[in-house]
Amino acid sequence: MKAPLNQLHDILPGPDTGTDTNLILIVFFIVVSFMAIYFLHRIYKAWPCYKLFWKAKRELNFIFKNKKDNYIPAINVLLKKTASHYWEREEFAGLHTRDWLTFLDSNSSCHFSKYSDEWESWSYSDMTISVKEKKEILHECKKWLKSIRSRRPL
Repeated sequence: MKAPLNQLHDILPGPDTGTDTNLILIVFFIVVSFMAIYFLHRIYKAWPCYKLFWKAKRELNFIFKNKKDNYIPAINVLLKKTASHYWEREEFAGLHTRDWLTFLDSNSSCHFSKYSDEWESWSYSDMTISVKEKKEILHECKKWLKSIRSRRPL
């Protein structure tokens, strides 16, 4: 003969195992892990762009502070070297003065073209550049570097 269960008064329910809490913690840990992996992947992908940007910006500041006589030729070299990381060499290697400045303007919101009349004489002669123009060109270069920072290097 079997005794009905409702007659058993001395049996206590077992402890709460907390399966709901454990499940929530597991799901939370999985979501946080995937988010961390996603952000690490984004940083890994963006690192080359920022590395080139910081390096070019440091070199630009060095040129501004230390190159008195050949400021524009040094800027040209820096800009072409930086452009070679983002565009095929055939797109800009043969460009000089107006065409080169137009290329820089077309790939950013810069206005290098307004210096096209003086750029050649600054580059190839002994004509000196004023401090005001030097600062304006520095500003344009920084603006150009910021605008191409979002491009993927080749």
